[in-house]
Amino acid sequence: MEHVGDAYPIKHDERRYADDGHRFDEKLRTSESRFAAAVAAVGVLWTNDASGQMSGDQPGWASLTGQSFADYQGYGWAAAVHPDDAQPTIDAWNLAVAERRPFIFEHRVLTRDGDYAHFAIRAVPVMDAGGDIVEWVGVHRDITYQRLAEEALRDFNTDLERLVAERTAERDRAWDQSLDLQHVITPDGIIRAANRAWTRVLGWENDEIVGEHHLKFHFEEDFEANEIALATATDDPLAGFETRMRHKDGSAHWVNWVANPQGDKIYANGRDVTERRAAEEQLRQAQKMEAIGQLTGGVAHDFNNLLTVISGGLQMLERSTDPARTQRLMDGMRQAVERGAGLTRQLLAFSRRQSLRPEPIALAPMVEKMRDLLDRSLRGDIRVETGFPSELWPVEADPGELQLALLNLCVNARDAMPIGGRIRIRAANRPGGNGAADAVDLTVCDEGTGIAAEIAARVFEPFFTTKEIGHGSGLGLAQVHGFATQSGGAVAVDSVPGRGATFTITLPRSSGTPATAGQDPRLHEQRGSGRVLLIEDDAQVAMLVSDMIRELGYEVDHLADAATALERIGAAKGVDVILSDVMMPGGVSGIDLVNALRSRGIEVPFVLASGRADAVADDAASVGVELLAKPFTIADVAGALARALS
Repeated sequence: MEHVGDAYPIKHDERRYADDGHRFDEKLRTSESRFAAAVAAVGVLWTNDASGQMSGDQPGWASLTGQSFADYQGYGWAAAVHPDDAQPTIDAWNLAVAERRPFIFEHRVLTRDGDYAHFAIRAVPVMDAGGDIVEWVGVHRDITYQRLAEEALRDFNTDLERLVAERTAERDRAWDQSLDLQHVITPDGIIRAANRAWTRVLGWENDEIVGEHHLKFHFEEDFEANEIALATATDDPLAGFETRMRHKDGSAHWVNWVANPQGDKIYANGRDVTERRAAEEQLRQAQKMEAIGQLTGGVAHDFNNLLTVISGGLQMLERSTDPARTQRLMDGMRQAVERGAGLTRQLLAFSRRQSLRPEPIALAPMVEKMRDLLDRSLRGDIRVETGFPSELWPVEADPGELQLALLNLCVNARDAMPIGGRIRIRAANRPGGNGAADAVDLTVCDEGTGIAAEIAARVFEPFFTTKEIGHGSGLGLAQVHGFATQSGGAVAVDSVPGRGATFTITLPRSSGTPATAGQDPRLHEQRGSGRVLLIEDDAQVAMLVSDMIRELGYEVDHLADAATALERIGAAKGVDVILSDVMMPGGVSGIDLVNALRSRGIEVPFVLASGRADAVADDAASVGVELLAKPFTIADVAGALARALS
């Protein structure tokens, strides 16, 4: 054997084996690097023993959580899991270990940076040749940004159609996974495509939808309204509309639609809002019942007081022989009627059903004319101071309602000053700007107890009052609020407990000229002549009004309903004017009677009387007849008849 020194020469086969070993080591290192890179790309790698408990060194978990070796042994790793997720994770993990199946889960982990991150977990058992579990190998994959993206996608779900159009590659997946109804229709209304939500929500299969006109899935009585709404929505894609959709079983589902035209097609996205509408209806019903309860209690209390005055007064009149006492009783009953009418007016103003008659008003003369009224309404220890600049603008408002609002504010101020004090009534111009119109601020300031912030937030609510029972219905400030908002203005309160309160009514500036002082638009009793046909179904009201009409010098005939009047009136010979109630039995109203007579060519002056004059004011104006609001006085009847005959 040939050798050199102490070294044997390397034979050819030995060199080849050495090269192969070197290449094997290189491949092993490459494989290990590739595995490490894959693990790093996938997430945090960890292992548990066969029983499912973490043991040994887990550098990936330690690096993620900052836990020490002792911290994460056994089930110690759960301390790094969010408290809400820890026990569910342990329970799910133990179940997977017991069933020897892969573990798939999600939870939040407190990282070493001090923030919680959302992770998807997958762990699988490693088996030996005999099928026994040797250990468990798991990976934590950070999906925090994925979950944030999903949440953002849910928030912008209404923009789904735009995303569908912009991301054509994801169209099919998003289309079929959407919970909203989606379809594509042509301008002639034919559905060209529909998603699976149609089946889930409305029960229709795809082959029952595609190729059909979209109105097939609506109710016939909604066809016209739906077509109009669709046309409007396609002009303005952001303007959604709600309509009823027909389920395959015939039931109705309310759907909120957004339609977006793209080229020669319309893309529509609809969300089932049936449950939401049902919940809203339940809420409205609950609010209605609450309002009715408040209304019943508040109004019943005040009206029972008024009825007590009237009924008691009538009984005392029967016993009275003293003229002075009789006059006092009559004055009391008359005031009770006026208070009842005022209460009704307040209710209507609050509900925004009171028809206001705005006109130019000069505030200073109006307040001065109210001096007597304020003096009667306030106590002797209350004094009123006024201050109005000479250049104060006129306002546009209903004078009667403005006076009532001012009276309510002064009475409210009086009640806030149990030991007396001063009420200051001021006004100032509020020039407009930045789109706002010119206005005038009318303020009422007192020196009373003031209003706490939590009370000030509710003072304009109807029937809300801090006064004792019998000292107020809680409608005064509600009337002020209703009047101000109906007049195109606003009302606000500024108060500090113990330092009084300031109420400010802001009213629009009038471009007209106020009536000069001394003008009185009210008509006094005007006697007349002629024959009046009275149509009134209430016998007692008819008897009273007939007496009023005769007292004014007219002759009067009475019929109980409009239908009878239509049968008997003929050519209306001998009838100079008709005074009819608006609401009557028999299905024919006063408005119907006017239209029916005119359709027959019968032109007779008309006066319509109504306890809800505000509700029929527009109808009365449209047929050009005089309107008489109940309750009315004999002077009101005289004026209405005179105006109708003129």
